[in-house]
Amino acid sequence: MPHEAQPPLIANTNEAKTVSLGPNRVAFLLRGQQTKGLYSLTEFTLASPPAPGPPVHIHNAEDELTYGSLILCPKAVE
Repeated sequence: MPHEAQPPLIANTNEAKTVSLGPNRVAFLLRGQQTKGLYSLTEFTLASPPAPGPPVHIHNAEDELTYGSLILCPKAVE
């Protein structure tokens, strides 16, 4: 069965539904309805420490891939 190419989906962060989880922010960039149920794309922005991140957890019905970057801002040295 040949694979049929699909047009790319472009996530617009300005149009994403966002929610706050305490000091952290979650943006739902692409939902399952937009990807024919194949995947969703979520951006999780952590506040500066000591804000908590997500707890250790398991997804029984889906796979999860995490890609992230960490920016450290050390205190100024005097």
